[in-house]
Amino acid sequence: MLKPNTSDSYPGADFVAADPVSSADCCQQQSVALLIVQLRILNAPFIMRGGKLYFEQAAAAQLDMCLGAAPTISALDSNDWDDAETRLITAANKGAVEGEVWVGDSATWAGSVLKVEQTVVTWAGADIEITTVKGGFGWSPPPGYVYVVNACGRPNAVGYEMAWVSP
Repeated sequence: MLKPNTSDSYPGADFVAADPVSSADCCQQQSVALLIVQLRILNAPFIMRGGKLYFEQAAAAQLDMCLGAAPTISALDSNDWDDAETRLITAANKGAVEGEVWVGDSATWAGSVLKVEQTVVTWAGADIEITTVKGGFGWSPPPGYVYVVNACGRPNAVGYEMAWVSP
């Protein structure tokens, strides 16, 4: 169960968790062991003491990002992209911590054989500004699919279609 920290065992902690963590609490009913794994991945401070896990509010927000809904793209400022252009992407559930933007060659992340990382310029609010990188897509490429990958490595499930401009 997740509850506010009232112990002085870890004075900086905002929350304490002990199995089982309820679905109404943090992170979609994750066990303490899974929470620890994610906290380590996030390099978030925590302490395990007396069978209870203590961690901060910032870590709880990051856990919700990692274990909650995947990012979703709602809009691109333009669906036609060329190399080295500035583009704006609007996305929900991406988290405040900067992640990555990729263009794949398939409508699904798992199905993409070719993936080219884009250069993130800013990552704020719902907006992500990037500089486009055509990479291995070549001169007459098929459509590409944009993926926003949060800081935990979770991409949007379905790519947002765009088109590389041919010279």
